[in-house]
Amino acid sequence: MVSRMINCTSATLSIAMDKEGSERNYRGYLNDLVIEGYLYKKSIIDSTLESTGGRKIGTLFALTKSGAEVLSEMIELPKNGIYFYKEGIRAKSPFGFTHRALLIEVIAEFFRLEKQGKIEILDLIPEFQKEGASRLGTSKATSKVAVENGFVVPDALIRLRIGEKVRVIALELHRTTSTTHINEQLVKHAEAMKKGLFSEYFEEDSTSFLCSIHARETTLKNTIKLIREGKFPNFDTYSNGYHFTTVSDIRENGITNAFFHANGEKSRLFNI
Repeated sequence: MVSRMINCTSATLSIAMDKEGSERNYRGYLNDLVIEGYLYKKSIIDSTLESTGGRKIGTLFALTKSGAEVLSEMIELPKNGIYFYKEGIRAKSPFGFTHRALLIEVIAEFFRLEKQGKIEILDLIPEFQKEGASRLGTSKATSKVAVENGFVVPDALIRLRIGEKVRVIALELHRTTSTTHINEQLVKHAEAMKKGLFSEYFEEDSTSFLCSIHARETTLKNTIKLIREGKFPNFDTYSNGYHFTTVSDIRENGITNAFFHANGEKSRLFNI
């Protein structure tokens, strides 16, 4: 499960395995694997509004080279078929791990859904996967796709099966509270979706979707307000592909019940 999630914490591992309340047990198990040299670990630091200081909010774990080699033998994959960090878990700043931790929490909810038998995750490419292969050894690039005026880099690309349908979903976990910036992100995604770039990434011909996830309820409401005011050109053309929620709604209601469209209608993206 650590390799499938690329990074994890003891809390997200318990979510992914659909065993909430077992975080303490997983923490001990993961730390044992660190001692044995199979995993890296890195403290997650959260910044404060008043200063550049911070506080520890958790620990990230990821495979080492040794861990990847042992795992490849266990699941009979070539050694280059499992993603791992060559030089430990890296970020531009220790405070950058806060966003990553939230993203991993969201990803863990997808694995919980899979554990419950409601979806099957075929591919998962998080933004922080910079090189190497996916967990299945089928993809060696990041989530970045080229558009006319630059690139679109979703926080994660997920290809999954729901019943008989295969869907490609781009996840955007918005770091900023600037609704203008968020709206610009959403407009850029429209070009990628219109051209089928996310589906093309996985050699699929199906329609792709965007899940716009917000850390704060007020930011989400103001983003929807901008869309309804016409700040997103021709949004009606793309509206069925856009699904909105907050991190807290995902925590409270799960992936299947958290999302809705800009017009307020409940999303059925994860329903058979």
